Amino acid sequence: MNFLIERVIELSFGLISAAVLAGVTVLQRYLSSKIKNDKLRSYIDEASLVVKANVMAAVQTSVEPTKAAAADGKLTKEEANRIKQSVMDGVKKQLPNDAVRIFAKANVDYESLLNSLVEKEVLEAKWAAQIKEIGK
Repeated sequence: MNFLIERVIELSFGLISAAVLAGVTVLQRYLSSKIKNDKLRSYIDEASLVVKANVMAAVQTSVEPTKAAAADGKLTKEEANRIKQSVMDGVKKQLPNDAVRIFAKANVDYESLLNSLVEKEVLEAKWAAQIKEIGK
């Protein structure tokens, strides 16, 4: 009888150990994915701030002077593309090198993300300029 109880206890310890190990493994995977998601979210937020700063700077240093110099007060398509490319290049230089790797691991298209953020900020800048004109 004692032998049977000892075997049950040994098997129980083995099962409990396996369950604890499985639980720790699941917890480790969860925490690892949480950290990666938090890091990804952090880089997206950082990219958004960097894009906003670069677009605002481009509006002041490139867009407004170029528009003022133009006969019709507008940017040509080529000028707009050149300024946009300049903003994209500036953003890429300012973001951490690790950001590209984190975006790639999360299957986020880095170029498309930056392009979308730039387009959003450009639209907001245009709306702000229109509201400013209406207020004059």
